[in-house]
This record gives sequence, structure tokens and C-alpha cells, in this order.
Amino acid sequence: CDMREELRILARAYADGEITEPQLRRLESILQGDAAARQRYLEEMSLINALEEYSVSVGAPLPDRIHETNHIWIIYKMAAAMWLVIAAVVVFSNMSSRGPDFTRLQLLVMPAGIHFFLIWVLGRITAEVDHTCIKVGMGPFKSKTRIEDVQSIRTCTIRPIRDLWGWGWRRRFDGTRGFIGDGNEGFEFTRSDGKRTVVTASDPQRFVDFVRRMKTGKPLDNGDRREA
Repeated sequence: CDMREELRILARAYADGEITEPQLRRLESILQGDAAARQRYLEEMSLINALEEYSVSVGAPLPDRIHETNHIWIIYKMAAAMWLVIAAVVVFSNMSSRGPDFTRLQLLVMPAGIHFFLIWVLGRITAEVDHTCIKVGMGPFKSKTRIEDVQSIRTCTIRPIRDLWGWGWRRRFDGTRGFIGDGNEGFEFTRSDGKRTVVTASDPQRFVDFVRRMKTGKPLDNGDRREA
């Protein structure tokens, strides 16, 4: 990782014409001694060229990363409905001649608060793509895939119940993993080992374009879309 970062800095300095004499000597020593480093340097230069082409085509630089958080609102709704039922049971189970007893509701405040806090922390799906990897997570379930290990990526239509049996972190019998939040828009990517991951996103094309720029410099193909 340290070598990759150093090569990235040196490649950027060389492409900008701002490389110093010590940096140039360091670059030459690395490239002369390691075939893998030479290949990595060529990849970094290709990446820089792709970024520059993108900047020219859209009139703005490609961001360093793309990040999105997707809450699973249906879980909040189900939790709210559950606590309303519990509150109703508590209130009306000990009715007196005076009517419903609301004094016991205070006993529900702390457990309900803890429950919603845990949902807030653990029920969020985060997706992030930078120049090196795709990171997706929900609570303790996390996935990290290097850009060079991504074989293909495309947008897709997600039907949570039909395709992945619900919301949240899902896993099908065929090995497909899903990080499914609200909405039916998302992206899917397949790794070089054949494993597939489906992720809900409000603007999936952003993620697809970004990853493809990192890999090949090619934008999203028209009509390149499928169902999960």
C-alpha cells in the first residue's frame, strides 16, 4: 500500500510537470528494479489520463470519492408500529373506572429509545467508492472490493422481496450478497472470483460511471441495465 501511494504521488507529479529532481531519481530507481512497480506506474498514468479526459468532457474534476447513506425506513415504520401496540397493551391492560392508565408509559421510554438508536446505528447502508476500492456496509456486515478486482458493474432494478427476500443485509443461495435499503434503484458488481453484490443507491449511475472511469475511462453504456 505504501508503494502504491508513493507511485500515485510520483505519477501525479510527473503528469503535472511538477516532479522534482529527487522524486525523478526515486521514480527511476523504483521502475528499474521492480516489474510489478512498473506495471502499477502505468496503471496510475492511465488513471490520471482518464481523470483528465473526464474533467474536460464534463467541465469539472472527478471527485476523490462518492459516498451515500441509505436508511431502511420500513424498519423504522415496523418498529414504530410495534411500540404503538406495546403502548396500547400497557395502557389498556390495567384500565380502571377512571379510564386508561398512561402512567406506565414512562417505563417504555428507555427501551424504545435504545431500540430506535440501535436501528439508527445498525440499520444504515453505506456505499463508498474511491480511486482504490468499493466499500459497502450495514452494521457489522461489511464488504470491501478493490477496483482492479471488479470484473463488471452496472445499474439494476431491485425488487427487495422477490429478488433478495427482504431489506438489509441479504445473502442468496447462489452467493449473491445484497445491501438493500429503500427504493428499487441500485447497482451491482461482479468480482473476478464470480461473487456478485447488489447495493441500493439513489443515484446508481454515479457509482457505475465512477468505477468504470477508474478501470477503463469508459462511461456508462446506454441500456446497460438489468434486474437484480
